[in-house]
Amino acid sequence: GWLAAPAPVVERLGRIKQIGDLSSSPLLQSAFARFARSGALADHTETVRRAYGERRDVLLDALEACMPEGVVWTRPRGGMSLWVTLPEGCEADSVLRAAAREGVLFAPGPWFFPSGGERHFRICFGAVPTDRVAAGVKRLAAAVRGEIRRTAGGTQRRREAALPPV
Repeated sequence: GWLAAPAPVVERLGRIKQIGDLSSSPLLQSAFARFARSGALADHTETVRRAYGERRDVLLDALEACMPEGVVWTRPRGGMSLWVTLPEGCEADSVLRAAAREGVLFAPGPWFFPSGGERHFRICFGAVPTDRVAAGVKRLAAAVRGEIRRTAGGTQRRREAALPPV
């Protein structure tokens, strides 16, 4: 939740909350501890690992099928996102504007790089159901093609990995 109140009230209520739960809900901590001790956490972890691996693989297949020449991407071995690198001269911010109009969002590279990163963007696949990935990648690929045409770029698609952030 949140609170809109004068600063002294917020400060005092914040201290009371800290005294009550040390900034974390003891009930939730206790429930999670019980879940972990029961062995269910290990089973859940394996189930989740398989499900997210499938989502990653569906995304990779869709990228391979739909992305235009000159676009490369990483194949993540962990996490829930991958990096895409656009051809020279293309910028992720322009692709994002076009893709957003079609209901597809991603995080542009400059959000993650101390400087630069304009040709890169990150796609998160953790929350996207597998049955929606192909349609989303088709719309994203169309936005990428539009940016490539706009910048008169385009080179041969390379099989190397996209540049990860530093």
